[in-house]
Amino acid sequence: MSLDTTRAVASNRLDTLDYNALLKEAEVTPLWNPPELSTEIIELGQEVGRLAAQSGGITLADIEILRDLGEAVVSEIPNYFRMFRKGDTDQPSFRAHNARRKGIGNCRAAHEVCYGILDKLALRKNVVAIWSIKHVDTGFATHDETLLIDGFAQEVHQNKEYLDAKEHEAWLNAVHNQKATLLSRQSAYMPDTAKVVDIDHLHELTISSGDLHKLVLPGAAATVMDCAITAGMSDDSSDHPKAKPVLWPYAPTLKLH
Repeated sequence: MSLDTTRAVASNRLDTLDYNALLKEAEVTPLWNPPELSTEIIELGQEVGRLAAQSGGITLADIEILRDLGEAVVSEIPNYFRMFRKGDTDQPSFRAHNARRKGIGNCRAAHEVCYGILDKLALRKNVVAIWSIKHVDTGFATHDETLLIDGFAQEVHQNKEYLDAKEHEAWLNAVHNQKATLLSRQSAYMPDTAKVVDIDHLHELTISSGDLHKLVLPGAAATVMDCAITAGMSDDSSDHPKAKPVLWPYAPTLKLH
């Protein structure tokens, strides 16, 4: 059955297949998907899927299972490519498939791998991205628990206690409502302000470099947004002539300074 991309975008309930239909329309490589998963990850994914579906809260033992899954996911990244480090002469790719081909990637490629694994485990709706100009992390949210998956450092942190009310709400908005939230502050000592937009209205946002602006959005949307930003910044559209006209609604304005 074919997918109506326009209808999917308008619904603001995009899932992986809808994002891939959008990328296909833009003639951009679809979201990366792992060729296979280990038995350990499959079993952990099944356990997490059961606890995510259960009513009520989750136990300390359940939280350990979440953490085990996060650690298993990040441990897979070196099987596909190494992380770009200061001093490397090779240029990394921000897309997972290119990073795998070249053997070197960055935090954005690592996020796409984390998302791809969790997508294959049917956990895509629990995945968020915490995006800034300099770095991207993967987040996993279920019930009232949040797990930060740093694919670049290959570390996992239970971070519920570190999220203020606005950021916690941003995670929930990404998971339950498929919306993006730009969290901004004037200084490290001032509270966040939050602007919430639909995924196809990311072009309404302006994001500045530095640690005071971050965007929380559904996991797959971060990769689509990176593709849109790249298409918008490119002077040469010969490789992907449809990318800019199709993806422009998903590209915020960046202030690099």
